[in-house]
Amino acid sequence: MLLSEFVNTLYKYSDGSRKKADYFVFLFDTLIKDSPECINPFYDLQADTLERYYKETSVAKTKAHKARGMADIHKFAKHINGLSDSNQLSMETEFKNLIPDFNKDDNLGYACTDLFLQILDEIYDGTSVPCKKPSAPADNSSHAQVRNNFSFPFPDVAPELTGDPLFIVTGAELGITRSDDDFSEYLENTQEKYQTIKTLLYSEVPRPFYDFYVCNTLTYKVNKGRNSYELRTINHVTADILGDCTNFVIITGTGGLGKSMMMRHLLLDCIEQYPIIEKLPIFIPLKDFDSSYDDLTEYVYEKFDALGGGIDLEDVLSEGKCLLLFDGLDEIHSDVRKLFEKKLDIFADKYSNNMFVISSRPAMSFVAFNRFTVFELQPFTKSQALSLIDKLEFRPDEPTIKAVFRKKLDDDLYRTHREFTENPLLLTIMLMTFEQFAEVPSKMHIFYREAYLTLSQKHDATKGAYKRALCTGVTADRFSEYFSEFCARTYCDERFDFTDEDFDRYFTSMTEPKKDNSPATTTDFITDLVANMCLMYQESRKYHFTHRSFQEYFCAVYFSKQKDKNLGAIGDMFERKKSRFNQDKTFNMLYDMIPEKIEEYVFLPYLQALFDECNAKDGYWTFLQKIYPTIEYDCGDSASSENESESFLFNFIATIMKFKGVHIFTEFPEEDNFITSEWVQLDDDYMQFDSDYHGDTIEKDDVPWEYTHECGFDDPEVVGCNYSFEIETIFNDRETYSDFVAILEDEYFTYHEEYDKAREYLEKLLEKQTPKSQNLFDLFQ
Repeated sequence: MLLSEFVNTLYKYSDGSRKKADYFVFLFDTLIKDSPECINPFYDLQADTLERYYKETSVAKTKAHKARGMADIHKFAKHINGLSDSNQLSMETEFKNLIPDFNKDDNLGYACTDLFLQILDEIYDGTSVPCKKPSAPADNSSHAQVRNNFSFPFPDVAPELTGDPLFIVTGAELGITRSDDDFSEYLENTQEKYQTIKTLLYSEVPRPFYDFYVCNTLTYKVNKGRNSYELRTINHVTADILGDCTNFVIITGTGGLGKSMMMRHLLLDCIEQYPIIEKLPIFIPLKDFDSSYDDLTEYVYEKFDALGGGIDLEDVLSEGKCLLLFDGLDEIHSDVRKLFEKKLDIFADKYSNNMFVISSRPAMSFVAFNRFTVFELQPFTKSQALSLIDKLEFRPDEPTIKAVFRKKLDDDLYRTHREFTENPLLLTIMLMTFEQFAEVPSKMHIFYREAYLTLSQKHDATKGAYKRALCTGVTADRFSEYFSEFCARTYCDERFDFTDEDFDRYFTSMTEPKKDNSPATTTDFITDLVANMCLMYQESRKYHFTHRSFQEYFCAVYFSKQKDKNLGAIGDMFERKKSRFNQDKTFNMLYDMIPEKIEEYVFLPYLQALFDECNAKDGYWTFLQKIYPTIEYDCGDSASSENESESFLFNFIATIMKFKGVHIFTEFPEEDNFITSEWVQLDDDYMQFDSDYHGDTIEKDDVPWEYTHECGFDDPEVVGCNYSFEIETIFNDRETYSDFVAILEDEYFTYHEEYDKAREYLEKLLEKQTPKSQNLFDLFQ
């Protein structure tokens, strides 16, 4: 019996108080044990997905297996026996029509329970078949005997003999698959490498990952119509659950929020569930990608083979058996970012049946990843933050420190310092600094300064009463200046991990040690960073920052101490590499450290140059061509794109001065020449043929070939479009595009308001530079 047959029958004779989707979840609630550890695997699914299970759409093997393992047969039997007598009788009659020997023991509750568990076992084993009503007396011919000996899938192999519809049988359905032994060495090596981890708190000995990991929530948007989205939530994230949504995933989150930890969790969970979900997980850090690789297959294989892959990976990829975890899209050097996008597109076309998960900071443009759905890693809730603190082992010799911190977090700290408490990394640092400072600063750069002081004193504490100098022979304060220069140099070079040779090259080029005529060697510097200060760690013959946010903070410190005349050059560097620096907090912290100097030596000359050019040319239109040269908009039922400024500095100024507007547009005319993509809605009945389709609008180019050629549907009607135009095109043909000109020149149009307010801000900056009097103290204002 299929699960759909079973649940339809039970739903028919239920009390009717629940909708189908709710009843499906309720049904499993009544089967699963009442225990905090036993979580219904169908909680995270949306109503449209749940309703598909009433239409002969089978649930995932792993969900069936999980539910089966948590079953309480007495609980489910009690539920069935609690139905009205008439409903029980009707239900029993219907089941007996399909299964003649049903309920031989005359206890309907336990008979239904046994049948439910049998169905879940068959889903896991891949042997589910629909029930057929008893027919004429059994055929004793030799053909019938063969059919009776093989219940699945052989009855349908020879329709000319059996009279049944043709059923194509694959090797996988017959159990002919690649042996798990082929991957056992790789899976063991991968699990061994990633199941323990060093962190800022556990810097000396690796700890089991799940001893302190708390899983973030993920959210993603599903287009439901014109400018209308449904925000869906996944609370207990696994690769299997993500795969129910899409095979192409981008996980975004700010620094320290837990992207790489989530990727590690997906890897380890997939290894644990490999016998069930049969996906081979491959963890692929992207920071090493460069132009030397001929294709992405070569790069992926390098990571796979390093852990004992030892087989032809292309065969596995061709079978669609891989979970590809690309970690750190934002860590790819900006010079090869476009190259990676191109190679990924070719790779994904070739191996589209595999599952792709990419992690990245959120400030990047994902326009090139049109087949991917963006999932946003959510900040910690209060309960998640408390759970992390409960799991962390901190000062077991003084348990009251953690207890007091936890109480403050629960009482008010979570609410008053959300920027820190919602972030797992910053929350951990808060705990570490709490003992010494007993309060949390409101500014991020002060927070990191206190974290560094805590780490330096942690080093001293390990030496007892005797405070030994660092290997470099300098104080912790002076060492921070060495490290600041190192971070600034590597940050500008977009380097995040280093070999011994890399370290030697950077250290010998640094000027801060030379000022001291320091005899310290590169080895001394590395030892202090890794062993003494715990700011970096070594793994796989490379050195990594404990977290990239430390590189960002110390880089900002170094920049803040440069001569005023050089700040303009620093601003220019951020402007040139906006695609990289939009993603972190370096410039934010630099501005917080020296706001007046940044305004005078970066913002003022930048805005003066911008508006001098506007005044000399075409005013507002010059501004548009420089800051927003391309505008994307949408009409109808389509996905929306938020437009980004071409200028890092203008975007930063508009944000902190609070005059940045909303950059999603729908008011422009539907101009066919500007169409970039068309969106369609497939027939609802197609959900019976494709379990991955949930009734959402999709791009016309993504309509499956089978939709019209095999399923017989007509070409879907276009219900929405995305558009894009260049400002230069409109400006050069104002008469043709007069409707566009009218919108753009409206004083209340978002970009026009930003233009006007930026001019006002420039006037205020200029006014600040003019002394109000010759009084000495007026000059200091």
